[in-house]
Amino acid sequence: MDTIEHLKNHILRNIYPYFLVFILVFTLVNILLIFRFNLLFISIMFSFVMMFLGQMLLLTPFSASYPFYVFSCFSVTTISVLYWIARLLPYSDVSLVIYVAIVILLVAVPLGVHLFTRKRIGTGHMVPAFSIFFFGLLLTFGISQPIESSTQNSLFVLTIILFIITSILGLNLSFRTMILNRKLGIRDRNNYLRKTKDDLLKKYTDENVHADIDLLIYYLSSSVDSFVDGDFERSFMDSYKIAFDNQRKAFKTIYILPENKEREKHFSEIRNLLSHAHLSNKNKTEEEEEKKALQKLKELKKGLFSETLDLLKIVRYEFIEMALKNRTKDY
Repeated sequence: MDTIEHLKNHILRNIYPYFLVFILVFTLVNILLIFRFNLLFISIMFSFVMMFLGQMLLLTPFSASYPFYVFSCFSVTTISVLYWIARLLPYSDVSLVIYVAIVILLVAVPLGVHLFTRKRIGTGHMVPAFSIFFFGLLLTFGISQPIESSTQNSLFVLTIILFIITSILGLNLSFRTMILNRKLGIRDRNNYLRKTKDDLLKKYTDENVHADIDLLIYYLSSSVDSFVDGDFERSFMDSYKIAFDNQRKAFKTIYILPENKEREKHFSEIRNLLSHAHLSNKNKTEEEEEKKALQKLKELKKGLFSETLDLLKIVRYEFIEMALKNRTKDY
């Protein structure tokens, strides 16, 4: 039974790599069978596999999803527009200029918006699914000609607009995944959460502590997931509950952070601003105070991305690591 349980845990912790390896092997084997080792077609199909892989990696919690997804997004727009222009216009210097201008626009606009919004705007849970869907439509309308030309052109333009919007959100999502993993020194946040819970349960065998461990993992899971989704306020608040709530004693059965008044005051001020930002029915004096607080809140939100990361690092390295001190770490 121990062997079966160990195998089950191993599969759960490595489900994403197994899934991706299966997709790659299955696709490459079929390419070799279909094109019979024709190097040109194999090279073309390999590029498409890499683009598809970039889309699939968006479903995973790996840092590698970001560079692959960047490649996937800009490659598919570049290739689909190339085929689309070739169908509309005969090859000439004019058509080449038009193609280059469109490609520059389709790369510069989403990249610029991504750089501006990646630390500010949240991302919906359905973005990965929509991204893959529009990716497939873009290839269909751009490269092939399944329907009447004028209708297809309209659908192609609509699809590329929707894909760009979705890809910006996907770029933000994968970027935040990469930064979170890098700052916390982990490969996979889901695996990290599972292993942290297992290690805590092994170290703290008292049944009375298990409820606190469950609550700790709940807040930690909510915090890291909210950060990736771009909900920095919720991510910050959940991490704060672990590290500093109830004067650092919310999880005293597990561990208590050493006192650091200056740091605790700094994060408490942020927490208070976030907590009281939406109060209503105030008198004039309170309204004036609220205006000042809201101004501070606006300034705070510009740096909430970094503040949340700093707080998550405290939870990771100073709370959980110290609670599991002298244990083997393999994340």
